[in-house]
Amino acid sequence: YYYYYYYYYYYNNKKVCDGLLYLHTPDLARGKGVVLHRAVKSANVLLAHDFFARICDAGLGAMGGTPGYGAPELQSGQQCSERSDVFAFGVVLLELFAGQPPLDMQKRPPLLVARCCAPTAPGLDEAAIAAVDLRLADDSAWAQPAQHSVALELLGLARWCADANAAERAPLDSAAFVLGAISAQ
Repeated sequence: YYYYYYYYYYYNNKKVCDGLLYLHTPDLARGKGVVLHRAVKSANVLLAHDFFARICDAGLGAMGGTPGYGAPELQSGQQCSERSDVFAFGVVLLELFAGQPPLDMQKRPPLLVARCCAPTAPGLDEAAIAAVDLRLADDSAWAQPAQHSVALELLGLARWCADANAAERAPLDSAAFVLGAISAQ
């Protein structure tokens, strides 16, 4: 069961990343400039009849972003940029990985990004163990070192995309490359 979860997780997130990369890449021959999505969130990732992801609702998002998905720089009044979409994509990755909504007022801190991306002294392993969806943690595949290392790579990518500092965030082409390399394992 979880084999399919992992397969669709890698493949569909790669598709979403590729879709955002297409929007962010200008095509001067066709007169297409950079298009910012501004509403990247799990509700705007649809599964088609073949269960493959499609990203939708481009350009209709509020400037500040959906609560829990909005990049920190948008809260301070800065312009939306490609890096804002990357932040929201990182939150979607974290949301899928943790099986939790991006904003939960019952938890402290309420933002999923703050819970998963807080710097930890011992390293990434403890953040991964704390963030992992408990349904995955109960699966015997999670106990396999190969799956555990892949999960850590995915969490590392999600944390890189959701970095609070826009200049330190993953470029989308790098995120697509990392997702492609993980799915090839």
